[in-house]
Amino acid sequence: MPFGESAAREVHGANAAVLAYDQEFRSAWYQLKPGMHINADPKDQTNGFPQLVIVTRGPLKARLDGVECTVSEGQAIFIPAGMAHEFWAESGQQGELIWTAFGGGA
Repeated sequence: MPFGESAAREVHGANAAVLAYDQEFRSAWYQLKPGMHINADPKDQTNGFPQLVIVTRGPLKARLDGVECTVSEGQAIFIPAGMAHEFWAESGQQGELIWTAFGGGA
């Protein structure tokens, strides 16, 4: 299954390539170049299903439930249903992550 920049399109503010999309499970590869921002719009920051984000290249900035932090390569972040979340690449940063969503509504 191809993924990477050549197989991606912009989704929620970053480059994304679908890995798997099925009932109650979705996954994608995301690339954030400097200035890209996943879920910058507050109405996109929460979902009714849990998610797991695995950072494969970083660092990136994140805001999780209102708390800003830096996420690094090799970190995994569990995001419960209803928790506000966003990720971005600041100037000079670039990152990649694997996003998964599961359960009812995913």
